[in-house]
Amino acid sequence: MDTITHILFGIALARSELVPEARSAEAIVILGSIIPDIDLVFRVKGINQYFIHHRKESHSLLGLFFLSLPLWLFGILIFPEVGRGWLYLLVWMGLFSHILLDYLTIYGVDWFYPFRNSFYNFGIIPIFDPWLDILLLPPVLEKFIPLSQPFLSRISLLLCLGYFGLLASFKFIAIFQIKEFFSKSPEKVMAKEIRAYPYFLNPFQWLVLAKTDGIVYRIKHSLISGPGPVGRFNNKVLSQLDTIRDKSQLLKAFLVFTDFQNWESTETEQGVKVVGNDLRFSHYGKGFRAEFGLSQNGQLISEKFSYY
Repeated sequence: MDTITHILFGIALARSELVPEARSAEAIVILGSIIPDIDLVFRVKGINQYFIHHRKESHSLLGLFFLSLPLWLFGILIFPEVGRGWLYLLVWMGLFSHILLDYLTIYGVDWFYPFRNSFYNFGIIPIFDPWLDILLLPPVLEKFIPLSQPFLSRISLLLCLGYFGLLASFKFIAIFQIKEFFSKSPEKVMAKEIRAYPYFLNPFQWLVLAKTDGIVYRIKHSLISGPGPVGRFNNKVLSQLDTIRDKSQLLKAFLVFTDFQNWESTETEQGVKVVGNDLRFSHYGKGFRAEFGLSQNGQLISEKFSYY
């Protein structure tokens, strides 16, 4: 989720006064709502390292605990009039709102790192959703609207919950419709896993990915007009990568990041280039790609992560 939405959501939480003293320490809630993105510092070491660590250490429950302590101490210095117990609760309100919103995106979060290295996502909102930002605007504009202060923020949060519920319903409808589509198709596809991801600004349009043994089916699906053309992609990790599975942090991170991948290889003068694409973002014409250059004897020559 983008930083602006995290801030707007933090403002709505603080001004809703669901927790006593929230409005008095609003800055702590807002700071907590954006501080997990401190993993941006890994960008200094290059895009590879940023991808390996993003939404992992600082977005796990254990990572949030370690982030909460200095933030709480900072809050005690800045807001000595606020009870320390309430202040710590406000810190967690901001922190948890961050990973909750990130969990709702296509990207997801690694909740249980380092105890379990696996990304989880509900996948009902894009990384940036203007509709969500519009629903979160009333708390920011409360000084210009002649209504009681907590009322606007609470209505805004309720509308957000309703919006999430609507998107979740659309997601399940899209998956159900694709299951019906597959059951009536000549191929009789028996998918082990089916996921649906939203199109930008269009909650009635979904990218549906269905995985079988070695194949991912990609379908642009409309809740109104039905499924479009079906694309087929190789989901098996190519055998050329077997020799570097335990040596490449980038490969490990990419395999954990998504189960919906497309793998291709091409011959080069040095050996072979293997490319993996994350299909979950492919409906935007963009996405995540990992490239690995291997020598003739299977040794890793180069590796590169990129957005395409």
